[in-house]
Amino acid sequence: MPKYLLVLALICAHLSLAALSVQDIDFLLQHADEGLLQRYAPQVEQHLHTRQISEPLLKDIVTYARKGNSQAMLSRALYRLALKAQDLEAALAWMELNADDTATIPYLQRLILTSSFTNPADALCIKHGTGEISDSLFASQILGLEAYNDRIEALAKAKVNEFAVERSDSLALPMIDAFEAEFPLSKHLYYGYFYRLYHLLTRQDYEAAYDLLVNLPKADLPHYVTAIRILLSERWLNLEQTSLLETLSIAQVYLDLARKMTPQAEEWDYLFASYNPDSWAYYLDTLQLRIHYLQLKEHFDTAEFERVLDFARSMNPLNNDFGQEAELAYMKGRILSLSDDTAHALPAARAYLECLIKGAPRKAYDVEAEEALRQIYLTQETELDFDAWCRDLAGYEGLIFKDMTAELGLEGKRFSRIAIADYDNDGWLDLLFDGKHLFRNLQGQSFEPVTNVGLDQLNSSGGLWADFNKDGLLDFAALSHASEGNGDALMKQQPDGRFVKVNERAGEIDDALPSEAAAWIDVEMNGYPSLYVANYEQGSLGAGTPDMFWLNEEGYFFDRSEQLGFRTAQDMQGLSGRGVAPADFNDDGRTDILVTNYRLQRNFLFVNTPDGFIDQAFQNQVAGHFTKGYYGHSIGADWGDYDNDGDLDLIICNLAHPRFIDFSDITMLLRNDGPAEYEIDGDVIRYHKFTDVTQAAGITYDELHSDPTWLDVDNDGYLDLYITSIYENDRSYLYHNNKDGTFTDVTWLSGSRVYNGWGNAYGDLNRDGLIDLVVASSRGIKVFYNETPTTNQALFLKPVWAKDEILLLEQPRQHSSQPNSPAFGTRVIVNLDGNKSLMRELNSAKGTCSQNAPELHFGIGKSRITKYNRASHK
Repeated sequence: MPKYLLVLALICAHLSLAALSVQDIDFLLQHADEGLLQRYAPQVEQHLHTRQISEPLLKDIVTYARKGNSQAMLSRALYRLALKAQDLEAALAWMELNADDTATIPYLQRLILTSSFTNPADALCIKHGTGEISDSLFASQILGLEAYNDRIEALAKAKVNEFAVERSDSLALPMIDAFEAEFPLSKHLYYGYFYRLYHLLTRQDYEAAYDLLVNLPKADLPHYVTAIRILLSERWLNLEQTSLLETLSIAQVYLDLARKMTPQAEEWDYLFASYNPDSWAYYLDTLQLRIHYLQLKEHFDTAEFERVLDFARSMNPLNNDFGQEAELAYMKGRILSLSDDTAHALPAARAYLECLIKGAPRKAYDVEAEEALRQIYLTQETELDFDAWCRDLAGYEGLIFKDMTAELGLEGKRFSRIAIADYDNDGWLDLLFDGKHLFRNLQGQSFEPVTNVGLDQLNSSGGLWADFNKDGLLDFAALSHASEGNGDALMKQQPDGRFVKVNERAGEIDDALPSEAAAWIDVEMNGYPSLYVANYEQGSLGAGTPDMFWLNEEGYFFDRSEQLGFRTAQDMQGLSGRGVAPADFNDDGRTDILVTNYRLQRNFLFVNTPDGFIDQAFQNQVAGHFTKGYYGHSIGADWGDYDNDGDLDLIICNLAHPRFIDFSDITMLLRNDGPAEYEIDGDVIRYHKFTDVTQAAGITYDELHSDPTWLDVDNDGYLDLYITSIYENDRSYLYHNNKDGTFTDVTWLSGSRVYNGWGNAYGDLNRDGLIDLVVASSRGIKVFYNETPTTNQALFLKPVWAKDEILLLEQPRQHSSQPNSPAFGTRVIVNLDGNKSLMRELNSAKGTCSQNAPELHFGIGKSRITKYNRASHK
């Protein structure tokens, strides 16, 4: 066949493929992995051969090509997007993609693109993108521009991100100087102004700070508002040389000017936060309220007091994501406290209490609000203690925990991870911290350290219990970041209670990889759990290491990471693993494995099939959102049936700093809506539908969420939710399940707020029928006993292996007569009168290497159990 006929035939065959619909493309973007995306790429690419194509569709095809690693389609889509929408980023991306292509057509396309961007800033970026000018010349020519484009502003913002995290005054100030010199017209200049003032105050150069506050470098909206923030800050107001009247006068002038300059835009950023007209107007009102308060504090007037109070009452924050509701409540309390009228004391107390209940990032008002609340409490004639008085004041009758840490002998212990289990099988749950510190439960009255049992030489940071050789004694795996010889360890329990390292049972398990989390997975449901280890990064940030799967064959372990499907070509080198959360999410009787990865990387969901494990994270929408090439900083996750519909829902906690929020995932509560299917071109794609209900459920945004736990605190049959947040002064959360798909934050009133928490787990430590909570923290661990006032009942079942049979033990006193061999993967259905049922599943880990007690807890309320049994699967 002549060559031209062959080419024509290939073209005709290509064009005969039907282009996928926009709906099909959207589905694939949400549910397809790289292989599936590449499979349908030719049909998606058909849209690029049409003359009329919309800008949104072009952007979707660019995302599709990037996610699917289809370089040829990406090149075509970027080129068309650049020309159609005058999209500079698309043009520069196309040039970078074709930088090494010297063919005639790319050269001509490059000429066309270059001539299409005539705006001086765009043209300059194009020249730089093509290599026509050097980096230094590009930087110097930016100084000659009269206006910047988004590309240059992004470069300026990158400089901001560098000095924003620099704590040293001597280093930060020169960085700010360089930023202002390099980008003198940037819309982000006010960041330099803000951080310059911050560092000047830190090094006590008050004259220079004052000069900047009264002589603004730029008379625009962000500079006015930034100056107001500093003028009204406690740091400035507490200076001896500060004149309050002058300060308030300047702040009011600036605020009046700022109100006249409000942008006419749908959304804009200010100091790493996004605003719309409503939220911006509210923010300016908060500044006005603070000015009013300080004026009133300086000179109290009853009429003015009422006016200021009315102003505060008229304010309506949109949410509490950044502590807005807490701040307003705190200000109301401070205003009311200015009055000598005792009638205002309880309203002030309620305001301070509301501030504490709502909470704000980085402990912004907690200390001052609680101190003020305690002062009011001391003036009241009451026999209630402070906590009970607060709950009575709030009309609160909900979940209650009591901090028993000191009473139990654990005060001052600083650990990061917790695994709960009855290691000596006496019916009382013991505590293993960081995989090396073991505390024995003395009948719920205290915990004593267990010493001289072989744990002293471990260099671990976490541990997980399991009877890995099925001898009836509870063993554990210790995880470590340490070098070979002092890394991961298998610790086998001896009959005398000592533990012996038996790494020879697992060959290379001490592999020098930085183990961050793990989980026991009973692949065959035969009582021999295998071990999945999620490894973190080594060397540079994001340089992930491969995870390991150690298959348990009758107590001996073999590396089957590749053979069982855990080494996909795409991720052969591994990602930055943070957490492992096993569960049978698809109800087929086999335990699947969710692995949460950090550093803006995707998550894994290894589905357990008869032929091995298959990563279906994309298919089931738990990989994370693909935005600008990034996903999220996922840390911990946990599965639980919070809506009692019989399947396992999922929460994934993400670290999500505001300055990266436009491309980084936030914490997601994903409701499992069961199996679904979608047909494309005759092919049926089956998946499980997970719906993101985070906001609708009332889960507040926090940039520092880390480790979640589902637990039924009040035995009402509905799972509540506890979340720790990492970093100093950031708070934990306890959400009470409202039984309608929503949650209420009851952390402070419940007494379970912890700062800088990490691992956490639950179990009935004092055997009173209510589950208790243990929270690990570098500030000191907390052991919370559950004292919720309720008559709701509960059923506890301990699934254990007895030879080849799974027993469900009801009473702790039965435990010592049976093997201590947790039957991980066991799912139990409890049927209640009134045609109700509850489902719980025993799994070995969650979060970032945390482990709940290996017992199933069913809160049954006032209901009567009609029967319970192990689940039969589809």
